[in-house]
Amino acid sequence: MHRVKRWLVLLTLLGLSAPALPVRAQTSPSITELQVALWPEYDRRSMLVIYRVHLDPATELPTNVSLPIPASVGDPAAVAMTDSTGALVNAQFTPQVSGEWTTISVQAESLTLQIEYYSPLTLDGQLRRFTFEWPGADGLRNLSYEVQGPIGSDQVTLVPPPQSQAARQDGLTYYMRDLGPDAALSGTQIELSYVKATSDLSADLLSLPPTRPESTQGSTPDLRQYLPWIPLIFGIILLAAGGVWYLRLSRAAGATTGRQRHRTSRLASPQEVGEIDASPVFCHNCGTRATASDRFCRTCGVRLRQ
Repeated sequence: MHRVKRWLVLLTLLGLSAPALPVRAQTSPSITELQVALWPEYDRRSMLVIYRVHLDPATELPTNVSLPIPASVGDPAAVAMTDSTGALVNAQFTPQVSGEWTTISVQAESLTLQIEYYSPLTLDGQLRRFTFEWPGADGLRNLSYEVQGPIGSDQVTLVPPPQSQAARQDGLTYYMRDLGPDAALSGTQIELSYVKATSDLSADLLSLPPTRPESTQGSTPDLRQYLPWIPLIFGIILLAAGGVWYLRLSRAAGATTGRQRHRTSRLASPQEVGEIDASPVFCHNCGTRATASDRFCRTCGVRLRQ
């Protein structure tokens, strides 16, 4: 009995004296891809680091995913997962600090996660530098990076160098590289440096209305921006046509009334007709009475004197 107790004490002492092992992320589910996005001076004068996590499609949900971030940055700025529509929503997480690293454990209910945090930049005049360190993670199949070139930056240098770069719709240039499974499991570093003469933030300038390049000034306009105005324009045209039609009818009715009044004024009144009919005409030959319209006597046929 005493011998067993001595062995337990010895094993405890050996465990306490063993050297501390480096912190590594323990991920229960398999992560097919982790993309590290580095956005310098995006909405703060620091580096926005984004983990974009894609789990294996065969993963049973919900599940717990644990990934490391530097302990010096404090709690993450955001931890999210995608909902049924593909939009990012807040996810529950638990931080656990161990040495230089904080393990962020996320209760994942979807196959896509996102973790964001801010880290300081090294500023030396117009020169900016940043080093991202990845300690490695078990169960991670591949690691890649995406670096956003800030507005007004120049002489962008990356180690390891990017495999491709492209300008996107926001007007910024993005640099990409696939680091592979070895870097994902064993760890790696990404070193970034660039020159920037101003303190402008990319997010502030991207919120301004975009200006069209000179080369596109003569191109065909996008008619979709005018679609909401089509019913209003059509209604205005109908109102204008109705007004013109009403004015024409009013003028036509007025002209007809005027012509009728003018024609009536030129006809003899009943009194005038009576006065004409009241003046008798007699034949100078036989004395027979005739009417004013008679030209010959109705009795003797002699031509009447007018």
